[in-house]
Amino acid sequence: MWGVDSLAYQPGLILPFILASGFLFLLSSNPAFIGSVVTALSNASRFAHLRWVLIAFLGLLFVVFSTRTHLLGDGRLLVRELTLGALSPQDHAPLSFFLVHQVYRLLGDAEMTFRVVSVGSGLGFACLASLISHELAQNPVTRWEMTVLLIVQGYALLFFGYVETYGVLFAVSALYVYVAIRFVKGTAPLILPAGVLGVAICCHLAAISLVPSLLVLAIVRRERDPLGVFGSIALMPALAIGLLYLLDYPFSGRRGESLVSRHTLSIGLPTGDTAAYTIFAAAHFTDVLNALALASPAFVVGLPLFTRPAGRNAFDLWFLTLCLPPILMIWMINPEIGAFRDWDVLAFPGLFLTVALGRWLAELSEETASGVWVLLVGVSLLHLGPWVMINRDAEDTVLRFETLLATAPISRRGEVYGWDSLGGYHRDEGRHKDAYQAYINALEIEPEHPRIQRVAGHTAGELERFDQAAQHFEAAIRLLPDLDTLRANYAKALLKGGGETAKPRCSSGMFSADRLISRT
Repeated sequence: MWGVDSLAYQPGLILPFILASGFLFLLSSNPAFIGSVVTALSNASRFAHLRWVLIAFLGLLFVVFSTRTHLLGDGRLLVRELTLGALSPQDHAPLSFFLVHQVYRLLGDAEMTFRVVSVGSGLGFACLASLISHELAQNPVTRWEMTVLLIVQGYALLFFGYVETYGVLFAVSALYVYVAIRFVKGTAPLILPAGVLGVAICCHLAAISLVPSLLVLAIVRRERDPLGVFGSIALMPALAIGLLYLLDYPFSGRRGESLVSRHTLSIGLPTGDTAAYTIFAAAHFTDVLNALALASPAFVVGLPLFTRPAGRNAFDLWFLTLCLPPILMIWMINPEIGAFRDWDVLAFPGLFLTVALGRWLAELSEETASGVWVLLVGVSLLHLGPWVMINRDAEDTVLRFETLLATAPISRRGEVYGWDSLGGYHRDEGRHKDAYQAYINALEIEPEHPRIQRVAGHTAGELERFDQAAQHFEAAIRLLPDLDTLRANYAKALLKGGGETAKPRCSSGMFSADRLISRT
């Protein structure tokens, strides 16, 4: 399972993990230990500033255990675009990228910008997790248990300096959950969740999957003013469209393509170059299950508890519409470079599933729930620890990325992109031999890729393999005949190769070394 395979690349953690798992099982079944935990939490809850101490502690963890490489997402691409001053072509998170650009103007360092946005989103999420718990639970002990449970899920990796924009999406989505719960309880107007959802959609279009939950809010708590309800709900699309317009969002899509057609899986047609499987393929089903296990291990472990009888009310209907549409969304999304790379957006339903689990547990008696809370928090920590550790070690992360590129279901174009990304990372780190092999792997899939032929030529030159460099530049020239810089690099490779071996192949026509030099 790609979602929970962290120990495969950290063999030193296997024995401690097994021992900790057995210890957790014993503790969660020990009434005396459970009682001591409840007593400690009861005493701690009397400390007025405990929430801020917890948030400060989490901020320290987010920085100390930050990720060391960007290979799990599009981090290298995003950092490069920001450094070059380019507007990201990403059309799924316009407001988040706008925020990133504004922070970059202040800091001037592209990677640090994403790190700050990531950690800042994590601190905001931790604060909102505390507020959500306060609304869902009456018992102070249960509130702290729920707060910790919401924070220590697999999606928390987004807050460890992760170079992407999904941290912003999770923070704003948590704000939506908070104000929606307050509306259900009668302490906030409907206009608040509607407005927050409009902003969330601009932060990332994945938040569109939360629209059904907003519509159901009007049913959960019947308002006497239908016109006011309609106006409040109408604020959501009006705000979203207005913000997208101000952000120059390309509503028509690039090259006439719609966003849906480019980012969703087909039902039964051939996958082609841009999808690893169809929507009903067994491999896709496995990837979705892995995404849920990775993002919300507490829900996976606690799911059997939902089969126990409990009271049902309209609030349950709202939680159902909060959880199911995001799951449907990740079912339809096309993880072009493999679900292991797109785990961040596939983790989106994990937040709502964990909130629903916490809300259900909060309704249980304290005696029944305490052992379950200890078990679920412990399981989540045992999962999150190795998941964070593998991402703070660049070598382990690179090995995992390379292994999954070779074994996981990936589209043809995605596989090329993945090897290209890995080659760029190795080259930046000065490991030219590994970089060259990664480019060769990409060219074996798509030999007619001019840019990869070019960078493979440069990398071969850095290894002083000038004949191979000349071959790559020659292939690139055939694909881009009007680019004179390629001719210059090709000529240099021929001359540095010193070779009589290259002359018969390149001594006439457009590939003559003398003509190349004179022309450039």
